Amino acid sequence: MASVHGKWFHVAGLDRNSNQWVRVQSRYSRHHGAIPFNQLVYQDFTPLRLFDVAKINFNHRDNCFEQPERFYYDASYRWKCIDRVNLLDVVNLHGFDQCNPIFYNRGRYVSSDELNAVDHRQSLLLLCVNELSVESREHYGKKQLTLNFNHEGVDYSGFSIGDLRVRNYFMERPLGTHLFAHEAAVVFSLSEQFTNNRFYKSAAQILRWR
Repeated sequence: MASVHGKWFHVAGLDRNSNQWVRVQSRYSRHHGAIPFNQLVYQDFTPLRLFDVAKINFNHRDNCFEQPERFYYDASYRWKCIDRVNLLDVVNLHGFDQCNPIFYNRGRYVSSDELNAVDHRQSLLLLCVNELSVESREHYGKKQLTLNFNHEGVDYSGFSIGDLRVRNYFMERPLGTHLFAHEAAVVFSLSEQFTNNRFYKSAAQILRWR
């Protein structure tokens, strides 16, 4: 998956060997480890795509408290695409994560105190959720999009949307609340710590909906 911040991308996926989440982390600290667009190409200069299986050289694991899945990649080696998969392949490999509530509470963020109380932290989840709707509203002169949904009988609201395809689509829609999907497979992400000591939750990638 890849979420976008300007022309810089946050990339994550599953390691085929360990079946664990991996955040691909760059050395660009001022962009919070995001990867520039010109580096998201393979040896043959084709671009990285969703559901690619890529060979990436890593240097070492980042010691990040809130995002323990982070690994620094070696920028001196071009990535290599070795296979393609689909959502069913991913679910068969990894399954849906077991997490209720999502990231330790039912709100749209976690406090530093809440996160400190968790022994086994994780910042990426693949979940099947229901009754997704996108709320579009004006906020300080700009259009703001948030996601509302239900997971295992619990309603969640106000999650930010990192998926570029979904954002582009609803940016063109009128203000209001729009029913998006009755069911979807979604990768959720927990942010780095903000200055208010909060860690925000987002729908980083909506993989399929119906």
